[in-house]
Amino acid sequence: MVQMHDLRPYQVRAIESIERAWDEGQKRTLLVLATGLGKTTVFSEIVRRHYAQTKRRTLVLAHRIELVDQAAARLEATGCAVEVESGDRRASVLGSMFGSVAVVATVQTMRGKRLARWPKDAFGRIVIDEAHRSVAGQYADVMEHFDAPVLGVTATPDRGDKVALGGVFDSTAYTMSILDGVREGYLCDVKGRLVDLACVSLDRVRTTKQEHGRDLAAEDIAKAMEGLEPMHAIAAALSREAGERKTLVFMPSVATAHALGEVLAGYVGAHRVRSLDGSSDKDVRAKAIKDYASGDVQFLINCALFTEGFDAPATACVAIARPTKSRALYAQMVGRGTRLHPSKEDCLVLDFYPRNTTHNLAKIVDIFDGDELSERERTLTQEALDGGASMMEARGKAKERAAEEARALEERRQRAAAAKLQAEAKYRAVNRSMWTVDDVCAVPAEAYAPNVPRARVEQLARLEALRVPIANNETVRSAAAKLAEAVRRRRDGLCSIKQAQVLIRAGLRGDVPYAEARTLMDALAAARWKPTPEMFAAYGAPR
Repeated sequence: MVQMHDLRPYQVRAIESIERAWDEGQKRTLLVLATGLGKTTVFSEIVRRHYAQTKRRTLVLAHRIELVDQAAARLEATGCAVEVESGDRRASVLGSMFGSVAVVATVQTMRGKRLARWPKDAFGRIVIDEAHRSVAGQYADVMEHFDAPVLGVTATPDRGDKVALGGVFDSTAYTMSILDGVREGYLCDVKGRLVDLACVSLDRVRTTKQEHGRDLAAEDIAKAMEGLEPMHAIAAALSREAGERKTLVFMPSVATAHALGEVLAGYVGAHRVRSLDGSSDKDVRAKAIKDYASGDVQFLINCALFTEGFDAPATACVAIARPTKSRALYAQMVGRGTRLHPSKEDCLVLDFYPRNTTHNLAKIVDIFDGDELSERERTLTQEALDGGASMMEARGKAKERAAEEARALEERRQRAAAAKLQAEAKYRAVNRSMWTVDDVCAVPAEAYAPNVPRARVEQLARLEALRVPIANNETVRSAAAKLAEAVRRRRDGLCSIKQAQVLIRAGLRGDVPYAEARTLMDALAAARWKPTPEMFAAYGAPR
């Protein structure tokens, strides 16, 4: 049985915070712990302590039978006697007489006549697992039926449609994010890598209401990824980037999961790949998971099967080829790889989506709960993550670079202010003296004033954000022209102004597509900025 002294320090703090919230009259409180930090351990201890003190049971609610069975098994492992209320399994209303400490049930079961058979005072506590789903009406019915304090546990405190849990819970008792877990050494660090699926367009993918909130329609994503080209692009990246890492791959549909399995087998060998979905035979699924755990299988491909309740600590790479807007869903997928294991130092997250998509997709930076980021810091952090930096590295680099940019911007502001003061002083001096000069020789005072005002601070900030070179004498007019050019280039999918300037100086075109510019710049740098005949043939400027 788990005792308080066996718990991690933050788990003890979490339990104390939860009980304090209840004591202060906050009847429904929330525990936010990232995947791998032991949510079940925390609420199991709460269940055990509550029964020891009051001899009253706790109701534990989950939304899937697989999670019910897992919760029951984990509670029993801590020494708690458990009954299950689900399907043809019925818990005893008088269970406390027989020593049961908790009843674990699906929320779908606890409704109608089945809910009515339970007295309102049947439970002293209610625990809702995966509480980000609790905005659904079924949960409200259960919570209103029983007169008991409620604890919601989740890895993310919101859904993809931004429906807040504040309408369900009175407070958040305790929060610990993935980044917090990494900082304190309880989770492994996460490295990011964006794999640009340029062959896939998400422009026609709808956003629809789904179980986890409003998100990209999985069937539309699957349709956009049809064909061998996307499968080969994903398979090639997996074989290249994953190395020997145990890899869990998320796909948008059953068809794409199995299609990728067939293609990936050609890259790494069929014996190293398994594809599973909800319809997979139970024994086949169990065998695949066992082989994955033992290392006989390296790539485990799934469709909506392992986002919750799947523990494989040796997973060292998570490949997300199911783009999502849901921060909760994204965090669940990433969390499959963040548990500590002797065989790995970190977890590599491969994000597969087209770089130029207009959808606001969830990214690694979105799971930095509790870490206040400015918009610029978010951008810099995600850029570092996309380039292969770890969470801790990316966070440090972003803070440092943002601070440098802020200092540079402040210096430009000061220079602009000083130049303005000088111009105004010159203008005043001319105005004072112009009446003492012969009219023939006189110079109008306005001629000494700047014909065009200097660039505004907000223009300079926007140019800086877009990485557009800024001249010392930048004016409102020149800044506006540069901004218009930068916007046009982004709209047309062309390289940046800065890249165009470098390419033009080398005798190449300045209208190179954005997707090709980085590769071309790297090749040009490797050639000591002297274009090769091949570069001239492909990108040479007209003469």
